[in-house]
Amino acid sequence: MQLVELVMELAEGRFAARMERSPFSDDIDAVITGVHMLAEELGALYDELETRVADRTEELASAHRQLEHKVLHDPLTGLVNRVGLLDQIGRVIAKPWRPAERVVVLVIDLDGFKAINDSFGHAAGDELLVEVGRRLRRAVREDDTVARLGGDEFALVVDGASVMEGLAVADRVVAEINAPVEAGGQTCWVTASVGVRLSTAHDTSADVLLRDADTAMYGAKAVGRSGVRIYEATMRTKALLQIRQGDELRGALARGEFLLHYQPII
Repeated sequence: MQLVELVMELAEGRFAARMERSPFSDDIDAVITGVHMLAEELGALYDELETRVADRTEELASAHRQLEHKVLHDPLTGLVNRVGLLDQIGRVIAKPWRPAERVVVLVIDLDGFKAINDSFGHAAGDELLVEVGRRLRRAVREDDTVARLGGDEFALVVDGASVMEGLAVADRVVAEINAPVEAGGQTCWVTASVGVRLSTAHDTSADVLLRDADTAMYGAKAVGRSGVRIYEATMRTKALLQIRQGDELRGALARGEFLLHYQPII
């Protein structure tokens, strides 16, 4: 009966189970010894299997982390990419906020970057982009988000700032980027056009915040570059009007609705 119980315990995975030797028969002792040896082998196999499963689980988790990092980060600068930025903005605006706090989203475009690429090559341009990423990190707090949206366009998310703090970050960004950069053995000069979207929490979506900051950035470029513009609703209205007028003009041209008149000037 004890031998049967031992076998049942082993079947249930309790490989440390043992039973005393029998005082009545060497044959039974031999069976017990054999079962004990089997238990030791099964225990060793189980431990090895557990180790392999743990190693494989860690490998899969590591592969998942690497894949997630690639999906959410820019390979050149190591900064968060557009996908990761939108995710981070969503997390920020979902937090509880005090009335005086804002979510501040900044979009930064480098003025004169194309000339660097054309003059010194793309390798120098890449060096400059990496250095710009470092400088943007210096311009914000450790827990704020710095992202590269693509090309020479970057973005920042300042978490829980006042209006004055958000504008101070924009000024620091301009000062950091306007300083000369050593890239490709050359001294390179670029400036920054910065668009700022100030928002109370929960009043809009991540896509809208980023879109509005981008609109403000183009407003900064339109008034001379190397400056900061704060988003206003009229900017969006003006941008939509320009798009609509362009579509209407292209449509009118395709339909032959323009009539050319010559008037002599005397």
